[in-house]
Amino acid sequence: MHAQKQDGLSYIGVPVRVGLASGDQLIAVADLVDSFGGDVRITRQQNFVATGVPNDRIDEVVARLEEIGFPLTTNDVWANSIGCTGEPHCNFSVGETKQRLARLIVHLEGVFGDEIADLRLHLDGCPHACAQHWVGDLGFQGTTGKDADGRRLSAYDIFVRGSLGPDPGIARPVFRRVPSDGARGPPSRA
Repeated sequence: MHAQKQDGLSYIGVPVRVGLASGDQLIAVADLVDSFGGDVRITRQQNFVATGVPNDRIDEVVARLEEIGFPLTTNDVWANSIGCTGEPHCNFSVGETKQRLARLIVHLEGVFGDEIADLRLHLDGCPHACAQHWVGDLGFQGTTGKDADGRRLSAYDIFVRGSLGPDPGIARPVFRRVPSDGARGPPSRA
């Protein structure tokens, strides 16, 4: 919660895990924000901000957001990470993104806990870079590879140390065509 310029009002940044929200959730958020005459703004990180929240209703709004499925008490890595639309909803994607990103975050959280709060994972299903894998701390780009028998399989290129802001940088490729599931063998180095 942050104070707005207008006296008595605040805005609330709301993390949306891997950028997935249902239509019912969005309608519930719209109804909630409408109840106090506020506004909803979508962020580049696939989250949203509820604005114009009366200070005396903050606790109520936070509780209602949690009921809708948007808890504010979560590791920041969930708010900092982006996954493009991916399979099966994008014709260009060669890999899943939303579920894969969620599994990556859950695994990293399980190993490192809150130490990864500032980490930014960006996962794309193709080279179009809708999730901007080039600027994530860890970037993943969906691609294809081949198994030992020459059959096509889903894979990811892995990038590190991209950034935006005062010290921008393009992520460097570390591994190419890392098989996504079940395939064995070392990844090829970039």
